[in-house]
Amino acid sequence: MMTRRCAWLAAILAMIGTTAVMADERELIGNSIRQVDRAVIRIDQQAVVGLLQSLRPNDDGLIGRNRDVGAFDSARMQMGAGDRVRMSIALGGDVDRELSALLLPFITPEGRSFRQNAPGGIAVDNEALKASGDAFFLADACPALAAANSVSVEPTHLRELMGRLLAFEEALLSADRRAPNRLLYTALAFRACGSLIGDETIIARAMRFEDAAFALQRDDGVFLEDGGTDTSYHGVSMRVLSELTPYAEATTQGANNHRASLARASAWLEAKIPDNGELNSSANNRTCGGGETFFGRKKGVDVRNVWFGLARAAVLLDRTSAKNAANRLTTRIRLGGIPEGFCFAKS
Repeated sequence: MMTRRCAWLAAILAMIGTTAVMADERELIGNSIRQVDRAVIRIDQQAVVGLLQSLRPNDDGLIGRNRDVGAFDSARMQMGAGDRVRMSIALGGDVDRELSALLLPFITPEGRSFRQNAPGGIAVDNEALKASGDAFFLADACPALAAANSVSVEPTHLRELMGRLLAFEEALLSADRRAPNRLLYTALAFRACGSLIGDETIIARAMRFEDAAFALQRDDGVFLEDGGTDTSYHGVSMRVLSELTPYAEATTQGANNHRASLARASAWLEAKIPDNGELNSSANNRTCGGGETFFGRKKGVDVRNVWFGLARAAVLLDRTSAKNAANRLTTRIRLGGIPEGFCFAKS
């Protein structure tokens, strides 16, 4: 299987497209990503390794649901490969296996489909939903490719994937108008991938999605999901916002209110994690008691992104209270683990 992975890498490296446009900006962003990742790991290396363990690729480069079904089913389901690449870089390890998993969707275009259980259990498969799945994956992949600057490549299918996002820009903006986490994921895909290929027009598209997400942030800092509060989805939005912030600050498409928004979001989430580390998920309107499912499974708390959201806020904002909240959460997790569909009790 190693030979196959090397072949994938060779195929991608052969596609390298160099451009002087925005080269300094890309280098600045890549350095920023690596620096923040190293600082996050210093908060709790054991927690980082543990939270990413379930995303370890198999010998075919498959992770997540793709690994579970034993075949490449969706780019969306390779999401998390980027985190694995970045962790390996930050720890100074060999990134070959992780990078192979990250690059797999770029060289398997026939596998790009995204199916999700719609309300009532009806299977949905349409181009807009595929574009949404691509946005999730690209928001994970492009920052990792920027961090791995020795292979800062322009894969053959990256512009194809970005083209689908552009084609369904209005549809995504409308469909996700009550889901700030999705708006921010799409914004990150535009910013990170636009930066990677040196296209200012793509980067500019991010601002509409960011502004729509900021409009869903209440004065007390919480991002409202489907009109209500959800500690899990709020943590996801916070994590993605923290990923957007260095991009916004490094580009000519300004930072808007990214840091101020992140600080308010962090304050709200920190207050939901008391001394015992039990993130209050009792009133979540989508996950846990909210009743939503994903591929037939009850949605639990996304502990990985909640923790990374707090840890990254601690680093980016030099915010001790966010670091302390992340540590409280880690202590609770180590006591009880993270079973599938995990939800905390009422605090």
